[in-house]
Amino acid sequence: MMSTRVRTPVTSAGRAKPVVEDGGNGEGATLLVDSLAGEHRKVVRTLAVVIPAYNEGLVIGSVVLQARQHADHVIVVDDGSLDRTAAIARLAGADVIRFEENGGKAKEGPIIGL
Repeated sequence: MMSTRVRTPVTSAGRAKPVVEDGGNGEGATLLVDSLAGEHRKVVRTLAVVIPAYNEGLVIGSVVLQARQHADHVIVVDDGSLDRTAAIARLAGADVIRFEENGGKAKEGPIIGL
Protein backbone atom coordinates (compact mmCIF):
# COMPACT_ATOMS: atom_id res chain seq x y z
CA MET A 1 0.00 0.00 0.00
CA MET A 2 1.38 3.38 -0.96
CA SER A 3 0.95 6.46 1.20
CA THR A 4 1.58 10.06 0.25
CA ARG A 5 1.81 13.00 2.60
CA VAL A 6 2.14 16.68 1.72
CA ARG A 7 3.53 19.11 4.27
CA THR A 8 4.88 22.65 4.26
CA PRO A 9 8.06 22.87 6.32
CA VAL A 10 9.12 26.01 8.17
CA THR A 11 12.75 27.05 7.78
CA SER A 12 14.79 29.92 9.18
CA ALA A 13 13.94 31.82 5.97
CA GLY A 14 10.21 31.25 6.46
CA ARG A 15 7.85 28.77 4.83
CA ALA A 16 9.20 26.57 2.05
CA LYS A 17 7.28 25.08 -0.87
CA PRO A 18 5.10 22.06 -0.06
CA VAL A 19 7.02 18.80 0.20
CA VAL A 20 5.55 15.55 -1.07
CA GLU A 21 6.60 12.50 0.89
CA ASP A 22 5.83 9.34 -1.02
CA GLY A 23 5.72 6.08 0.93
CA GLY A 24 5.89 3.98 -2.24
CA ASN A 25 8.84 3.61 -4.54
CA GLY A 26 9.75 7.29 -4.39
CA GLU A 27 8.59 8.31 -7.85
CA GLY A 28 7.23 11.81 -7.88
CA ALA A 29 8.69 12.61 -4.48
CA THR A 30 10.08 16.06 -3.85
CA LEU A 31 12.85 16.27 -1.30
CA LEU A 32 13.03 19.15 1.16
CA VAL A 33 16.46 20.12 -0.17
CA ASP A 34 15.09 20.26 -3.71
CA SER A 35 12.08 22.24 -2.56
CA LEU A 36 14.30 24.86 -1.00
CA ALA A 37 16.49 24.98 -4.11
CA GLY A 38 13.51 25.04 -6.47
CA GLU A 39 14.54 21.79 -8.17
CA HIS A 40 12.83 18.45 -8.62
CA ARG A 41 14.83 15.24 -8.87
CA LYS A 42 13.69 11.67 -9.22
CA VAL A 43 14.33 9.72 -6.04
CA VAL A 44 16.03 6.37 -6.59
CA ARG A 45 15.90 3.85 -3.78
CA THR A 46 17.91 0.67 -3.66
CA LEU A 47 17.60 -2.38 -1.47
CA ALA A 48 20.51 -4.53 -0.34
CA VAL A 49 20.18 -7.95 1.26
CA VAL A 50 22.93 -9.23 3.57
CA ILE A 51 22.96 -12.99 4.09
CA PRO A 52 25.12 -14.50 6.84
CA ALA A 53 26.29 -18.01 5.93
CA TYR A 54 28.32 -20.85 7.39
CA ASN A 55 28.71 -24.11 5.44
CA GLU A 56 25.61 -23.42 3.33
CA GLY A 57 27.05 -24.66 0.01
CA LEU A 58 24.01 -26.85 -0.70
CA VAL A 59 21.45 -24.01 -0.57
CA ILE A 60 23.25 -20.66 -0.83
CA GLY A 61 22.95 -20.52 -4.62
CA SER A 62 19.16 -20.72 -4.62
CA VAL A 63 18.91 -18.32 -1.66
CA VAL A 64 21.01 -15.72 -3.51
CA LEU A 65 19.01 -16.17 -6.74
CA GLN A 66 15.73 -15.68 -4.86
CA ALA A 67 17.07 -12.63 -3.01
CA ARG A 68 18.19 -11.07 -6.31
CA GLN A 69 14.56 -11.13 -7.50
CA HIS A 70 13.68 -8.69 -4.71
CA ALA A 71 16.86 -6.70 -4.09
CA ASP A 72 19.26 -4.56 -6.09
CA HIS A 73 22.32 -5.86 -4.29
CA VAL A 74 23.01 -9.17 -2.49
CA ILE A 75 25.92 -9.59 -0.10
CA VAL A 76 26.84 -12.94 1.46
CA VAL A 77 28.97 -12.85 4.61
CA ASP A 78 30.74 -16.21 4.72
CA ASP A 79 31.82 -16.88 8.29
CA GLY A 80 34.72 -19.24 7.66
CA SER A 81 32.84 -21.97 5.79
CA LEU A 82 34.74 -25.17 5.09
CA ASP A 83 32.71 -25.93 1.94
CA ARG A 84 32.22 -23.96 -1.30
CA THR A 85 29.72 -21.46 0.14
CA ALA A 86 31.66 -18.37 -1.01
CA ALA A 87 32.32 -19.66 -4.53
CA ILE A 88 28.70 -20.74 -5.09
CA ALA A 89 27.38 -17.41 -3.76
CA ARG A 90 29.64 -15.54 -6.22
CA LEU A 91 28.46 -17.72 -9.10
CA ALA A 92 24.86 -16.94 -8.18
CA GLY A 93 25.60 -13.19 -8.39
CA ALA A 94 26.32 -12.12 -4.81
CA ASP A 95 29.20 -10.05 -3.55
CA VAL A 96 30.98 -12.07 -0.89
CA ILE A 97 32.74 -11.00 2.28
CA ARG A 98 34.66 -13.96 3.62
CA PHE A 99 36.15 -14.46 7.06
CA GLU A 100 38.88 -17.11 7.19
CA GLU A 101 37.85 -18.28 10.66
CA ASN A 102 34.35 -18.92 12.00
CA GLY A 103 33.48 -16.36 14.63
CA GLY A 104 29.82 -17.20 15.12
CA LYS A 105 27.19 -14.74 16.25
CA ALA A 106 29.36 -13.40 19.08
CA LYS A 107 32.17 -12.17 16.83
CA GLU A 108 32.45 -8.40 17.08
CA GLY A 109 33.92 -5.86 14.74
CA PRO A 110 32.83 -3.84 11.74
CA ILE A 111 32.79 -5.13 8.21
CA ILE A 112 35.13 -2.87 6.28
CA GLY A 113 35.85 -2.68 2.57
CA LEU A 114 32.56 -3.28 0.82
